[in-house]
Amino acid sequence: MANYDYVLKRGDRQSRFVSVLKDPNGNPVDLTGKTVKFIMRQVSADTAKVSAAATPDPDQAANTGRVTYDPAAADIDTADVYYVEWQTTQAGLTLTYPNGWHEIAKIVGDLGS
Repeated sequence: MANYDYVLKRGDRQSRFVSVLKDPNGNPVDLTGKTVKFIMRQVSADTAKVSAAATPDPDQAANTGRVTYDPAAADIDTADVYYVEWQTTQAGLTLTYPNGWHEIAKIVGDLGS
């Protein structure tokens, strides 16, 4: 079984994506004053399924680097494996986390509908 950073059930909108963004030395990055975008695309696709605003934790002193994304219904409607990254912007400069690789999400099909 593969290791995934996130596993969600298709359509379960009470689930969320949560990460702590870290610099290349493994230190959490202070997100104060930065905007953050959540980006997710199917491993087999060339374009993103999701590119939307994420929410940095408002208390970056206590929860440095912590960011969340609450998915819309269309974001998690297809069972598959996805690459995930977080893009920060401040003063017109962009930096993407994690650096050098992608987080991996698996959306698992439900047994119902």
